[in-house]
Order: sequence, then C-alpha cells, then structure tokens
Amino acid sequence: FIVERCFAGFSSGRELDKMGNRTSPTGELILQDCEVPAENVLGERRQGFAIAKAALEWERFLMMAHSVGTMEAILHDCLRYARERRQFGQPIAEQPAIQAKLADMRLNIAAGELFVRRVAWLKDQGLGTPLESSSCKIFTSAAVMQTALQGVQLHGGYGYIREFAVERNMRDAKLAEIGGGTSEIQRQVVGRTLLRAPDQR
Repeated sequence: FIVERCFAGFSSGRELDKMGNRTSPTGELILQDCEVPAENVLGERRQGFAIAKAALEWERFLMMAHSVGTMEAILHDCLRYARERRQFGQPIAEQPAIQAKLADMRLNIAAGELFVRRVAWLKDQGLGTPLESSSCKIFTSAAVMQTALQGVQLHGGYGYIREFAVERNMRDAKLAEIGGGTSEIQRQVVGRTLLRAPDQR
C-alpha cells in the first residue's frame, strides 16, 4: 500500500548517519495508528509477501548492476594511479604484485557483468529468478568488496585517506553484502531453492 505524507499517524524521524552511500539519504518512517484507505492498496489483498519477494529479486539484481559499475570505477582509478605512482625509479604498474591485483579486478568485473546480464535476460523472458538473483548477489557483492579492498591496498597509505575515491568506494561497497538481504540470507535462498528443485544448476 501507498502511505502518503499527509495521512494522520505518519511522520518522518531522524536521518541516519551511514558509513557509506551518503549521497542517498536514509531516514526513519514512523507509522503510529496510521490508517490507509482501501484505494491505496497495491496488488491483491493477502498477496503482499509474494509481491515483496518479487520486488526483492529486482532490488538484488539492480544493486549488483551498480556493483559492477563500482568495480569498473575502482579499476579505472587504480590503473591511473599505478601508471603515475613511482617507486624505485619506475611506475608501480611494473610490479607483478600490482599487475595481479589489476587482473583480479578485471576478472571480478567480467564475471559480475556476465552474471548480471544472465539475470537480465531471464527477467526479459518474464521468468522468476530467485536462484539466479540471489546467486548473482552473493558473487557480485563479494567481488565488489574484494575489489574495493584491493583498490585501497594498491593505493597504500593514500588509500586510507579521504583524498582518494577508493576509500569511499570501500565504504560504499559494503552495502552490497547487506542491502536487499544479507549474503547469509542469499545463501539460504539458494540452498532452499536447490533442495526444492535439485536439477537446477
């Protein structure tokens, strides 16, 4: 149902001070004896949980598309930094350890993009995607967190100060493992789905 701001019993509380994603405000909504008219009900009565589950599939999928974009931005910043930052008379990009980090970032992006595109294709076919959406979220949220941590590590001490975007990216990336259902919940969804239909791959 849709609750409009003018309804008696509705008010907004404090804005929450978050670790990351600070450009997207999050605050409290307070419903105290709030009455909503019947015409504000969305969908069919007693179907709210099914509607919520379908909405969560979309939320998880869209969050992971955002995570792929975040990984691309991190890789872009790391490539630039690795080419410009010099140690012992040469760019750090020449170091095998730095090249390995950059390669891992690229692999995470490629795998995450393929996962997201698969879920998008299934959605285009009008199919429910609980297994694929949750699987995509598990993998891609871990990948963006790993990529963000590696981005900070690659920048060394500069990665730990707010002058460089990789510090913010690391704080923002953590939401992917929490929002839309934690990674632990996603594993439950995948496990339950597989047990109901063990032939799914």
